[in-house]
This record gives sequence, C-alpha cells and structure tokens, in this order.
Amino acid sequence: MNAQSPRVPVGRVAGPDEIVATALLLVGDLTAHVRSSRVVVGGGVPLS
Repeated sequence: MNAQSPRVPVGRVAGPDEIVATALLLVGDLTAHVRSSRVVVGGGVPLS
C-alpha cells in the first residue's frame, strides 16, 4: 500500500494511546454518521 496515513507515521508502531485515540475518533465518526442517517439497516447501509 502506498497510502500515507497522517495519524500513524510509516516505520513506527502506534502506541496504546494512539490506538485508543484513533478508535475513539472512528467511533465518534461512526456515531455521527448513524445519527445523521437515522435509519441503518443490517450491514451498516444507511437509507436516505
């Protein structure tokens, strides 16, 4: 993969704090997405 992630520099292992922070960000984004779509059917596919 050539994708460069700004959160995790290449060649370095992410520490527990970074993993937790990233997880919280992902959960926050997911929660916001679910709230905005309001209707989520099996598989996580939002209905507009």
